[in-house]
Amino acid sequence: MRIDNKVYLYFNNISVSPFAILNTLNSYNDAEITFENVVLIEYLDIIFKDQRDNILNFYNMHHYLNIQISIHN
Repeated sequence: MRIDNKVYLYFNNISVSPFAILNTLNSYNDAEITFENVVLIEYLDIIFKDQRDNILNFYNMHHYLNIQISIHN
């Protein structure tokens, strides 16, 4: 399976814009989102898309996503 060098990460229940553009050639990508107001999130609706806006199917290929949430008062 060929995967593009760029994979777009979406949190569908937060925004219609991509949260991050991941470079598949790197083992580490970093992105951050900051909210101006309090946002209540019960779950993350995560979608990966390619450069042509097609939803990616990983066909059971191993992938890893580490999400860290910080709350600042």
